[in-house]
Amino acid sequence: MKKTIAQLVLTGVMAVSMFALMPTQQAEAKNWTWKMYRLKFWLPNGMKVYKNNRYGFISRGRGVTVKIKPWKSRRTTSKRAAMYGYRTYTFMRRKRILLRKRIRSRNGMWRYLIVGTGRYRRQTVYFAVIGMAGKRSANNFYVRMWWKKWRHKWVLPRVGKIAKRLRAY
Repeated sequence: MKKTIAQLVLTGVMAVSMFALMPTQQAEAKNWTWKMYRLKFWLPNGMKVYKNNRYGFISRGRGVTVKIKPWKSRRTTSKRAAMYGYRTYTFMRRKRILLRKRIRSRNGMWRYLIVGTGRYRRQTVYFAVIGMAGKRSANNFYVRMWWKKWRHKWVLPRVGKIAKRLRAY
């Protein structure tokens, strides 16, 4: 009898905690649109927009900086756009690529993800560059993110989510 009551209480606690976590997971993120370039993307809550014009979109918060830049070139691929974003990351020294991955397309946009590490002011920092190229559009993008080592475990799963949820509309 005591075992069944304990099992029921444990099951009840697990169910309540599971339902209590659902709204916080949904409130953890916000969908954004960049109307000038007809781009939709996802960013974690707590990030503040510092720049939103035709030259770029910059958001900072929670130890992460996200920059989205348009790159007008019809002949580019997502890999070329990502490598361009990687090469133009000049504030970091001793850059090293840890991961390269091509991500499935949605709405005709291919994505290429590069994750790596480098040095900034004698500290280890991590970065991600996402290149996007559309077959039907001259608007291609590269997204650059960087964060310090102590935020790596929190940021890395969100980088994949950001890469998968980038799309043109």
